[in-house]
Amino acid sequence: MKLLITSDVHGDWEKYAAINDIVAREDIGAVLNGGDLLAHGGTNRLKDQRKELLILEYMLKDCGCPVYLQCGNDDLLGVLPDIMGMIGRLPHVQRLDGHWNNLDGLYVSGYSFVPDSPFPTKDWCKLDGSPGWQRPPQPNPPKHSDPDGMVPIAGDGQAWLENRSTIAHDMERLMPPDGTDWNQCLMLFHAPPYNTDFDLTMFDMHVGSPAIGAFVARRKPLLSVFGHIHETVEMTGQWRGDINGALCAAIGQKGPLQYLMVDTTDVAGSLQRCSHSL
Repeated sequence: MKLLITSDVHGDWEKYAAINDIVAREDIGAVLNGGDLLAHGGTNRLKDQRKELLILEYMLKDCGCPVYLQCGNDDLLGVLPDIMGMIGRLPHVQRLDGHWNNLDGLYVSGYSFVPDSPFPTKDWCKLDGSPGWQRPPQPNPPKHSDPDGMVPIAGDGQAWLENRSTIAHDMERLMPPDGTDWNQCLMLFHAPPYNTDFDLTMFDMHVGSPAIGAFVARRKPLLSVFGHIHETVEMTGQWRGDINGALCAAIGQKGPLQYLMVDTTDVAGSLQRCSHSL
């Protein structure tokens, strides 16, 4: 089975149309989308993202294969009930994060949370929880969303984040399906691992998750894919590599649609990074 893997489309309808075009022209068994489904939105982000979701649903109706998707840090948590409603209306669309999906013997799942950033919206942020990791400065008052709108968070948000599990805790609890091994699994993380070719920003800063890097090094999934940092491939010149021998790849969503193509029968041998525009 051929898989098309992408991330960080941010409501770019030409890119969603490009995905549908690839699916129509090639024998794609499933599409995996690693988050940041919707555009950031304007002053009323919740209303804007709900409008965008209506367009996304229209685009997904025309996708001729199963689609597995998850949120990213730019997708408001307050819109998640609407996303789940869309999934309920589209039988070929399923949630990726928190679920194991068997795609021709390859078990696929995802993880949406990112280590906390300087940006004010904290819906999909967590403390990393790794030794030595430091939370970045917070120049703006923090907030989160619920279905009714944006909600201010007291102080600098540290106490609010401490009420959530850390990424390190989540990685300790993440296990493959019963009766399988990590070498039968593909993980699609929205956040990349820290201090790698996959998390370098235009400011020459590494902003990934040490906990995710430690997980990949220890568990060694058959393939780990990362999104979030659009410019990292441009900055490092690398989209493919390994962590302690575990195969990894970055989407690096910039310019025309960037995506990975992989065949479940030979993941390492078939893995390629592609671009496509209409």
